[in-house]
Amino acid sequence: MKRFLLFLAGFIVAGALWAQVPQGISHQAVMRNAQGELLADQSIGIQVSILQGTMQGLAVYVERHEPVSNANGLITYVIGQGDVLEGSFAGINWADGPYFLRTEADPGGGTNYTIEGVTELLAVPYALHAQTAATYDEVDPLFQESPAAGITGDDVDNWNEAHDWGNHADAGYLTEETQSLADVLAQGNDGSMHQVRNIADPTDPMDAATKAYVDLLLDRLEALELESGIIVADADGNTYGTITIGNQVWMRENLRVSQYRNGDPILTDLSDEDWENASEGAYAVYPHESVDGINSSEEMVAAYGKLYNWHAVDDARGLCPAGWSVASDDDWTQLVDYVVAQGFPNEGDNPNGAGNALKSCRQVGHPEGGDCDTSEHPRWRFNDTHHGFDAFGFSALPGGSRLTDVSYYHIGYLGYWWSSSESSSAFAWRRGMRSLHGYVYRGEYSKRDGFSVRCFRELGN
Repeated sequence: MKRFLLFLAGFIVAGALWAQVPQGISHQAVMRNAQGELLADQSIGIQVSILQGTMQGLAVYVERHEPVSNANGLITYVIGQGDVLEGSFAGINWADGPYFLRTEADPGGGTNYTIEGVTELLAVPYALHAQTAATYDEVDPLFQESPAAGITGDDVDNWNEAHDWGNHADAGYLTEETQSLADVLAQGNDGSMHQVRNIADPTDPMDAATKAYVDLLLDRLEALELESGIIVADADGNTYGTITIGNQVWMRENLRVSQYRNGDPILTDLSDEDWENASEGAYAVYPHESVDGINSSEEMVAAYGKLYNWHAVDDARGLCPAGWSVASDDDWTQLVDYVVAQGFPNEGDNPNGAGNALKSCRQVGHPEGGDCDTSEHPRWRFNDTHHGFDAFGFSALPGGSRLTDVSYYHIGYLGYWWSSSESSSAFAWRRGMRSLHGYVYRGEYSKRDGFSVRCFRELGN
């Protein structure tokens, strides 16, 4: 005797042949003979019956299939799309179940069905039955007396009169299924533990709140955090203090990240020749061997950050954390203008200039002494006229540069910071401060040069 195995059945076929709910259930079986050998590449006769009520119930639908098994003995067919022998698949009332699936097979491809299997249909008919949900008619509750529960006819009458189920409009109840927030707000409640009042403008501890209200609170909280010096993390997990200056928020340190915001690594460890010819984003670390007091690349990065070419600044994958960006030339102008407006000029070589107001006070031989007078990195080189006094907490530090013509240049002596604004196809704007000057200067440099980066955002964004 031959036999077959059913091992998978039950997902709805959603074809383009039906404009409404799909009418079909995909069914599969593996066919084997009595010796357990696969019946490959063979026509199989299948008769399917949908039984109602029990495993021996009335067949409400019968159809026939003649699938051909594949090389693994697998046959596949869709119940509801065979040759109909009895009933209508589309006419089955799936809510009137349970229903059972009887499958009969003739491994010879004919109608001599020698194999039979019956299984209950569970989830699939209910998916088909979902089409009836659109036509469900809602009715008002009907209350009846119940001596067993102690509910009398008078109780029912009093309840119906109190709630006026027959006259919703007079009782103040909503009569439409579509309800706006204003509809809900107008109803109020009894102030119990399930309080929902004042959603638009909550006042009580148990009031619900709209998303817009919560978003407003989050915006206010974020503004307070930024003003107080919130810590922000880059894609590597490095953290930075921040400072609010006017309507801008700046990181207080040079960027140290080694990957873009999406996790892609930034190109690095380039030779002088490769650096000079790079046309994609890259970063470099100032050689610690050339700087007294710094003993490793890690110490160098921690003190002064990394040096990025402009291609990395301009990369759409983003250097800065989400919500932050490299400041544009206009953003730098806004910063300097704000500093000038506070009484720190940016013209001439004034010791009280904007550059000195933005520099960190850490300097060799700083006249104010204390923590400002230090030879430990990071710090500015000695100058007897220009001393950073960090009036705004910007804490600018001199990370030097990697240029295309003289390689690494003047750490401790100058700080250059890229803007995100290009000045031509080959050049972009950057700002700079020097140990021997008190102002912030603006210039355009080759996009292949390597400078420090500060991340920025508008206050409230």
